[in-house]
Parts: sequence; structure tokens; C-alpha cells
Amino acid sequence: MFAKIGLRRRLGFLVLITTIISSAVSQSAEVYLQSVEGQWPSGQNKLCIDNPIRFYIGFNNTNDQFVRGFANGFRLYSPDGANWGGTTIDVLDGAQLPLYFDGGVFTSLINVDGVGADTVSVGGFSINSAGLYPGYFGAVIRISTGINEAGVVGKTICIDSSYYPPNGTWTWSSTLTWQPTWDGPHCFLFEPPPCEVSDPDGDAIQDCCDNCPTVYNPLQEDANANGIGDACEAGCCVIRGNVDGIGGPEVINVNDLSYLVAYLFKGGPEPPCINEANIDGIVGPGGPVDVNDLTYFTAWLFQSGPPLPPCP
Repeated sequence: MFAKIGLRRRLGFLVLITTIISSAVSQSAEVYLQSVEGQWPSGQNKLCIDNPIRFYIGFNNTNDQFVRGFANGFRLYSPDGANWGGTTIDVLDGAQLPLYFDGGVFTSLINVDGVGADTVSVGGFSINSAGLYPGYFGAVIRISTGINEAGVVGKTICIDSSYYPPNGTWTWSSTLTWQPTWDGPHCFLFEPPPCEVSDPDGDAIQDCCDNCPTVYNPLQEDANANGIGDACEAGCCVIRGNVDGIGGPEVINVNDLSYLVAYLFKGGPEPPCINEANIDGIVGPGGPVDVNDLTYFTAWLFQSGPPLPPCP
């Protein structure tokens, strides 16, 4: 009798352990290509020639654990022999990865000669910070290259995942280690733009591939990676502080403050007009919207702080 009870307990314990392990192993996350700068009109996997090409990579932490370390590599290659300029990788300021990985965030150029496969990588880890929170979703890095050779017409460039040297890993880690999924490879064809050469703003970027065709912006800055150049997004600003985009001056209130807090710290949606959320009117090293805007806004709302500066 006692032997049967003991056996049942042991079997129950094994079932419990198996359930816990299965639940842990099923933890998942996604690395994905969010957008491509230099692409033909939306929906076509074609790239304009003689324009910068920038791939924006996003992280989606779909599991219930904080990510305390990550190591991911990427490679650009051509199956039909296209060559390009030197490849670079940088972390987007708005992603705030150094905040989540206080031990350091590191990028590496492993092989970037534009011949064969160019390989780059990014990794980081936390010491005191909690790490990348569950539910985090957004663009985190930008991989850039330049195309300036007529010989690439009709040829292909692809971006894919690559193992992270020196140990050949592609991992995220917390209390356990797992491999996030990758939605690639993604391949794009180099072709002349689908329009006549037109460049009224004089920035040497043809209209059909210019993320802000009416304003001179040769670097094609796009801090939020939404396909609309920063130079054009400034035009949406009517009054600073209308962070949630609802109403006018009379409805700038704690709802806008809550929206800003969610955006900065909780993975909330991006403000409809980024310049209206740039409360202090200053573009800092982390981009147009940062914690300085939050403190400025709080002082204005509750502490008779300085007035909100006018829109540009």
C-alpha cells in the first residue's frame, strides 16, 4: 500500500517537473525585419540604385521572462554576384537597449568588404538592470550599406541571420537559453526606380525612393523607422504636449502624460506626431523624445514649470 502511494507521488512529481520544463522550453521570441529604407513603393521587394540601403531589425519578446542577454548575427549576401559598399551596423537610440542591458551593448563588423557575404553582429547583457521586458516590440538595430555600381542592376541582395562568433550562437537568455525565431531570409532586386528622375528638394535622392521628397534630407534620417523621414514628420506638429494626438490645447492633460510614460517605459505605441511628444523641443542623443521630455512635461503640468515651446 505504502509502496503504491510512494510510486504515485514520484509519478506526480515527474509529471510536474516535465510540465515545468516543457513550459520553460516553450519560451519564445522573434527577431524580424521591420522595414527597409531605399525600397521601391510599399509591397515590392525591389531596391533603388544609387541610394543608401538600410535594413531595420526588430525584437519581439513574446515570452514571459526578462531577457538578460542576447547574441545575434546577420549577413548580407547576393546569390547572383552583386557587390556593394561597406556595411555598418548601429543600435537605434530610441530602442534604449543600453537601459535594459547595463552590462553593455556591442556591435561588431565581422566581414564587411562588400564581396561575398558581409557579416555583422550585435549582443548585450545586463548586470543590475532587469533586462528586456516581456512584451517588448520594436526596431532595435539598423544595418546599412551603399549601392553605387551600375553592374548591380537586375541582381539581388539578401539579408539573413548568422551565428554570433566566436562560439557560433544565436541566442537570448534569462534563467535559461533559447533561440529566437527569425522571419528571413529576405531578398531584394536592384532595379532602376519606377519613375523618371525627379529630385525637387535637391538632396540627390529620387522622389520615388525619398522618404521626405519635399525637404532636403540627404541622410534620410528616420528615427522611428516608419518610412517617413524625420524632416517631413516635423510638419505634423501643431502644439507640443498633445502626445496622444487627441484634441487641441484644451485637452493636454494627464492622458498625454500617461501616453508618454507608456511609450518611454512600457513598450506603448509611438506618439502620432513625434514632434508633439518632443515636449522640451530638444533633440537629444537618444532621439527627439526621451526622459527629459517627461520631466519637462511633469513640471509644466503639476509644478508651474516653464511653458511648452512652440512647434517648429
